[in-house]
Amino acid sequence: MRPERIEELLRTKPVDEPNRAARPILDVVATRAVRSAKVRPAAIAGGLAWTTVVIVAAVAVMIGAIVLRAGPAGPSPLPTGTEAAPSVAFGVIPWIDASPAPSPTPEPTPDAATLPACAVEGLALVAGGWEGATGSMAGGADLINVSPNPCRLWSPAGAQLADATGTVIARLDPAIAAGGSGAGFVGISPGGDVTGTLVWTNWCGEAPKLPLMLTVYFTDGPEETVSIDSSSLTAVVDSSKGGSGVPRCDEPGAGSGVGSISFSAPEPSSGGYQPEPCTAASLVAFSGGWGAAAGSSYAQLVVLNVGGVDCVLPASPVLELRDAHGGLLASAAGEPTAAVDLPANRTALAMMGFSDWCTAPPPMPLTLDLVLGSQSTLQVGHPETDTAAIPLPSCGSAPASSPPNFFYNDAFTVTGMAPPPDPDPGDLLPLMVSISALPTTAPGSVLTYTVTLTNVDSYGKPANLALLCPSYVQRLDLPGADTQLETTHALNCVPAGVLAGGASATFEMHLAIPSTATAGTAGIVWQLGQRGPAAKAVFQIQP
Repeated sequence: MRPERIEELLRTKPVDEPNRAARPILDVVATRAVRSAKVRPAAIAGGLAWTTVVIVAAVAVMIGAIVLRAGPAGPSPLPTGTEAAPSVAFGVIPWIDASPAPSPTPEPTPDAATLPACAVEGLALVAGGWEGATGSMAGGADLINVSPNPCRLWSPAGAQLADATGTVIARLDPAIAAGGSGAGFVGISPGGDVTGTLVWTNWCGEAPKLPLMLTVYFTDGPEETVSIDSSSLTAVVDSSKGGSGVPRCDEPGAGSGVGSISFSAPEPSSGGYQPEPCTAASLVAFSGGWGAAAGSSYAQLVVLNVGGVDCVLPASPVLELRDAHGGLLASAAGEPTAAVDLPANRTALAMMGFSDWCTAPPPMPLTLDLVLGSQSTLQVGHPETDTAAIPLPSCGSAPASSPPNFFYNDAFTVTGMAPPPDPDPGDLLPLMVSISALPTTAPGSVLTYTVTLTNVDSYGKPANLALLCPSYVQRLDLPGADTQLETTHALNCVPAGVLAGGASATFEMHLAIPSTATAGTAGIVWQLGQRGPAAKAVFQIQP
């Protein structure tokens, strides 16, 4: 058989062969086969015949390989009124009826009553300013757990106020017990906080000397009465936020009093505005108790947003360690990370530490500053008044005399909030979605079609579908319906393997059409993951 005849046969489409996307490649294969035959000597007739057989066999093998890899471009639409679903051609990855793997279930929140009682030395108290309330003054108070462990707190707690000289000017009525309808244990996570409101009533004397001091008394159960014999914490009332006001005199000659404080988790942020950068005026910061491990000293660093509105913590603010005279001993700045949106009355947590103190001891006590920007520096406090609680670590690299290794992890984590869900891999894959032509379908039947995913990564990087294995969503718009019908399935990823840059894989899809569907034009949206690439198409529903 002449080579020209081979080329003619290869270009002739059999009657029952569908159009194939690989035909341009076949043209190249046939041309190369012809050129290879023409260089053979014409005198060797038997050799030419044998060469022709080899060429035909080789081309046939290549045709089969191309068909297996490429597959059809997609099933052709059925004639109107045809109820049978189109068959999916060989080479298309078959559909599987599988639900996506469930998201990891978060660990259940422990019952607050089962937690250990909060130790006073592991708590920090923050006292806000006052606001008028029908003749009384209402002030906020926050308790922060600066320990590394969750703990429980009995609420309500008792309270009293003192002026700048330490003279008590308003105290809790001794008849008020720790019980009550709203009483109970409140759990506080490590670095977390709870908030409460204190009401101050009936002030008939001269204005007290500022600043005021708030003392909160704690009990550990309903059987104990709140009294000054309970464990307590004291904090200065912030006079810059209304702390200079006094309540109205409603009962001359009677003493001034305060009620108990009921603590609870802070309310969620109302949002709805663009947060401004956090400043030293909108935050307070505390370090927890220092511990030692493997020659290093560690402690938690907690910041609380007291500004009343959400603010944004800068990416990796600088933490500075200073001596008693303000001299800079060491500083730490982590790798650049994303800024953190810190809601009002919420805390953010980081871990800090340092090691290898090999020089002479500095003037004590040590202090910490958190640098939020060129014009904003926040001093880090400690729940205990003695800031000398910051210890010097031992020297682990003698006789070195370099500054200590001072560090903190470079990302603050907002506490007391559910972590965001893990993103579906399909949301981030650089794939383009295309849907085959959709056949006319009857109510109560199954719509069968194909979806082709093409790797369109700008740098030609491969996408490992078998490893990532995203889910997909089908959203069906029925004629005359107000809502979409949505189903989520797992993609049959393993047969797809690794999709090279520019390569495609075609998947068979099934979608059940409700038996109640009315005739007309329906629409379908096919989406990878939950927010990934998508495509849409329409089809006809006919009885």
